[in-house]
Amino acid sequence: HLFDLLSTTAREHPEAEAFISKDSRCTFEQLHKTSLTIAAHFHKQGIGRGMRVALVCSNGIPFVSAVFALLRLGAVSVPLNWRLTPHELSAQLEHADAAWLLHDEACATGLPSAPQLRTLCIDTGMALLETGPVLPPPPLA
Repeated sequence: HLFDLLSTTAREHPEAEAFISKDSRCTFEQLHKTSLTIAAHFHKQGIGRGMRVALVCSNGIPFVSAVFALLRLGAVSVPLNWRLTPHELSAQLEHADAAWLLHDEACATGLPSAPQLRTLCIDTGMALLETGPVLPPPPLA
């Protein structure tokens, strides 16, 4: 399971860099802790095992953390290209049969109207949530 791989790497090499971009960096330990916190927040919102969750986010730590959080919950990540038009995104969302749409602040203005989806904005501020990791058991591989 990919989340187990992140957990193992965070334990064995906590200070090694997991993600480097033009604007930010994070270690495996930081990515692991952030992903657990976000997973707990997603779980509290109602995201769970087997749910399809669309992501419309620019590349960066919030996107990577959200994907690992969804993996931890056993949800299915459906990453969509944030450069698509609202019409193109609407068609992909319909095809994806997603229950949730996660987006970052930068992509919020280009989202299609999708009343059948629950939406949640993710950004670097979500990593500062005070939620303790109250999570369901990890999914089986």
